[in-house]
Amino acid sequence: MRFIFFLFFIISLNAKMPPEKANAATQALNTSPFIPKATMDGKAVGAAGPAVQPPGAAVQSAPKNSLKVLEQLQNVLNRLKPKEDEKFPGFAPTRLLHPSDRDDSIPNLRQILFMLGYLEKATDSPFFDMEVEGAVKTFQASHCLNADGIIGEDTKQRLNWSYAKRIKMLTSSIEKLSQLVFTDRTAIVNIPTYTLYAFEGNNFKMRMKIIVGRPDRPTPQMTSYINGVEFNPAWVVPHTILFKDKIPKIIEDPDYLEKNKLHVFDHDDEEVDPTEVNWEKANENDFKYTLKQRPGKTNALGRIRFILLNKEDIYLHDTPLRSLFKNCSRALSSGCIRLEKPRNLAAWLLDSDIKEIKGAIATKETETVSLEKNMTVYITYLPVWVEEDGKVLWGDDPYKLDPQPQT
Repeated sequence: MRFIFFLFFIISLNAKMPPEKANAATQALNTSPFIPKATMDGKAVGAAGPAVQPPGAAVQSAPKNSLKVLEQLQNVLNRLKPKEDEKFPGFAPTRLLHPSDRDDSIPNLRQILFMLGYLEKATDSPFFDMEVEGAVKTFQASHCLNADGIIGEDTKQRLNWSYAKRIKMLTSSIEKLSQLVFTDRTAIVNIPTYTLYAFEGNNFKMRMKIIVGRPDRPTPQMTSYINGVEFNPAWVVPHTILFKDKIPKIIEDPDYLEKNKLHVFDHDDEEVDPTEVNWEKANENDFKYTLKQRPGKTNALGRIRFILLNKEDIYLHDTPLRSLFKNCSRALSSGCIRLEKPRNLAAWLLDSDIKEIKGAIATKETETVSLEKNMTVYITYLPVWVEEDGKVLWGDDPYKLDPQPQT
């Protein structure tokens, strides 16, 4: 173990280092991408299995930076490609469908679930029985939906996705993933599946749920790297959040600042009495004050912030709002990325363990620790992912960027 808490090397990090100083991994994105060709084996969509090349097909060389997930995505594409022109039966229930319901649309539901590999056989039964309920829940879980077995608008919409659309989504994921250069430590922050995937070289290391920017404040796609971890960070309220969120609440509730442990500072970083500020006349282009939230358990950044170099003021961080990770759709932040397991990520990046990370937090002192090895970070939009156990995960589309088939 190279990292020992009591020998932390504390440095000052500038989160806005110019992009020309980015490491070799970032520069390497200029290399030509490897884009695998589609092959066929005709299996169902529900899981990723071994690929079968058609007779006489040319042997394809593996990409230099191939991942297991890239091969798995290709296998799913191989199975769907022969079905591109097949049509699903229309499924248009006029109401919510619950388990135990009877409805004339259920035979078509059964047929779709069978065609996608979620049911073993299709029948003409109009009853929403236990077999259909189990298939619907599995379908929902694999499409970033709440697996409650109830068919509402979102589930209905995804059930009606054509093979052509799914093939477009797979192709997009393969093309994007093929271009990524993997270093000793790499993280993919995938917006559609609301998940961070970490790798050592080409080998999967860990995954965790994330919360990304909501549709009106989307998390930007970017390539960068993390070079430090900050314990017990203070939060300086970003300009956009200050004017769109905080000042209206301060005007509405004079006690808002105190309730949320926010403090007002002038340009000289001197704390000022908030009653001295004319909040109602605050000018976005000429405002002399900043809001800061001191470190603590209610701090918006939680206990850990990861220093991600970029010009967008985007970073990865802990959060006190742990319950939000129970949501299936997690486009909820103002742009930054909240992590489900920041302590695990910090321990890995610092060659440490959870006990030492907790010790650093327990000091309540703000400390920034440099990494011996930077972690390359890709914030990207991969519509489809395959988990380590082979389950295919069809992502959400919070920013309406999914590729659409030509009609």
